[in-house]
Amino acid sequence: MSRKLYALLLPVLAIAAMAMTAGAAQAAPHWFVCEKLGTETGKLIDSECQKGTKGFWEWEKPANEKVVQVVMFGKLKFTSSTGIKFECKTLAAGNIENRAAGGLDDIEVFVNYECSSTTCTTISAIARGFNWPTELLAGPVDKIGTAAKPIEIVVNCGGTEAVFKGELSPKLVNPTESHPLSAEFTATTGTLSGPGGSTATVEGPDVNIVGFNKAETLKVE
Repeated sequence: MSRKLYALLLPVLAIAAMAMTAGAAQAAPHWFVCEKLGTETGKLIDSECQKGTKGFWEWEKPANEKVVQVVMFGKLKFTSSTGIKFECKTLAAGNIENRAAGGLDDIEVFVNYECSSTTCTTISAIARGFNWPTELLAGPVDKIGTAAKPIEIVVNCGGTEAVFKGELSPKLVNPTESHPLSAEFTATTGTLSGPGGSTATVEGPDVNIVGFNKAETLKVE
């Protein structure tokens, strides 16, 4: 290649390199599971995959399309523009898996219990419309629901029923030695749409996510 041609191509190559770098930076993350190896060949020392010089544990990225069951638990606060407010303990279960383009998951079960409200004499919140599809996005966040298959919650406040639907994108916070992977729901992670143009937010700073089999520690990367 002549020097002149090379000089002409340099700006093009630079732009292409920048585009590739930006694409890599925005690539969707994948799931990882802290697994105990059969022999002492891992670099991590405990079931939270904390660093050490030698151990049985290691972060493993499940092979593409290998399904891993997970469970979720925590508290969520629901606030509607119509004045309905309540808080519930939450249990959920689903699956995670990796694809070449990034991590996917779904929610098969979502149960609200021990709900309390300052605005409703009685309150219940029943989830339906499963499975809710979700996917990992840069951030990392876990986008729950789609337009075709949204989150769907039937709220019964003092005998009056209302259905709220939509998509939420909670932030994922990777585990520490004392805390598992968690999802943070805030007023900015999306809204659900209800009757008559009403909306609702779902907030909860600490919804924990672990493996179903042996409460395996998970992370996204």
